[in-house]
Amino acid sequence: MRTEMTPATTNPDVYDPHHPWISGPDEDPSKADWAKEFMDPSGTTKKPVFLRGQSLLGITRLAVIVASLYFSGETFVSDSPLWGIGIFFLGMTLLLILSMVSHVRRLRDAGKTPLLALIIAIPFILSATLGVLTVMSIPGKVEAYEAKIAGSAISVPETDATEAAADEDSAEEAARRPPPETHRETPITVKNQLAGVVGGSLGIWMLLSFFATLFTLFYVARRPSIEHTSSRLVS
Repeated sequence: MRTEMTPATTNPDVYDPHHPWISGPDEDPSKADWAKEFMDPSGTTKKPVFLRGQSLLGITRLAVIVASLYFSGETFVSDSPLWGIGIFFLGMTLLLILSMVSHVRRLRDAGKTPLLALIIAIPFILSATLGVLTVMSIPGKVEAYEAKIAGSAISVPETDATEAAADEDSAEEAARRPPPETHRETPITVKNQLAGVVGGSLGIWMLLSFFATLFTLFYVARRPSIEHTSSRLVS
């Protein structure tokens, strides 16, 4: 008598044989309602859907960063630093709101307090605060630089006529020597100061976002759902 072995992947109890970690339609990213996932904080989100959503937000966030650097002049030549600042802060604010809604849903699904979602807002709040303070300080920096230039121009002494008539041999020898290298100070203008706002804010955001990402991946995304926890306690 010949017995045929049935592959495990044909088990009718398995929701998706190609993705065995997905146990039902509520965990299937292809069936997720993304409008609710990012705009309805009253619902819940399973782990696979949450991770897919965070991946989509990460790709969009990268596009916002590239666009803001381009228009601010940090990476490419641009005459519109205000466009770069606007793209960075408005784009990152919108993405932060969408991400916080997703975190709230995932934390609620895991039976955790939704207030923990505020942790991911800390990097952007600090970087935005730094950007605002930098913008507010620009007029003072420009005025101080212009006053310094004006003071240097006034303090230059007039050349004495007797000193101008130097020894011919010494003058010829000095003329043969290459002129010493001089360091030209970069002028401080509103434009180049605005261009640096995105770079400075982005640096702070990237540094702090590393820790926020660890919180997302190793805490929020790994928490089991309430029903899974309850079933283990009952068993």
